[in-house]
Amino acid sequence: MNHTLLKIVASAALGNIPTGTDAAFPEWNGPDGTIVHTQAILYSSLLTSLLAAFFAILGKQWLNHYTSAERGSIIDCG
Repeated sequence: MNHTLLKIVASAALGNIPTGTDAAFPEWNGPDGTIVHTQAILYSSLLTSLLAAFFAILGKQWLNHYTSAERGSIIDCG
């Protein structure tokens, strides 16, 4: 499937517009669309939770540094 798509793109980039059977896109024979959408939702949920944890740790470290005795200048606190 990838090979056929690359042939179509490469021939179109060279100015040769494929026609007939060369221009036919291959049939999708991968997993069902519902599975793909569910996996996309699960991966985006995982990414969101990891980013939330990262920003929580970053904020906590900043607050600990901000409230420490060695604060420094106002630029360092920012």
